Amino acid sequence: MVYLWSNIKDFSFDQLQGSVNEALEEGGAIMGTIYQEVLERGKEIGVKEGKEIGVKEGEEIGVKKGEEKNKLRVALNCIMKGLDIQTIAEITDLPVERIELLKNAAGVRE
Repeated sequence: MVYLWSNIKDFSFDQLQGSVNEALEEGGAIMGTIYQEVLERGKEIGVKEGKEIGVKEGEEIGVKKGEEKNKLRVALNCIMKGLDIQTIAEITDLPVERIELLKNAAGVRE
């Protein structure tokens, strides 16, 4: 290609146009390859970040479920000890309605 441009006067218009088209095709192929590599790398990064976000959200959900389960366990223990519903609600931060449902499910009568 360098030789072509240094001796441009020696070539016809059609020869020059063919050389330019060939160079554009080669450049297009190179750009296509670069594009594909960038696209693949972007996908890899996206998947990795997506997994990290998913794991973090999963951990947060797991912690919340664990905290809720612990509150229910404490509430049930309090019910079995005979504490009143309002006191249990204050201790566990559970709604009174939820404690009443738990008490009924446990079959505890006043």
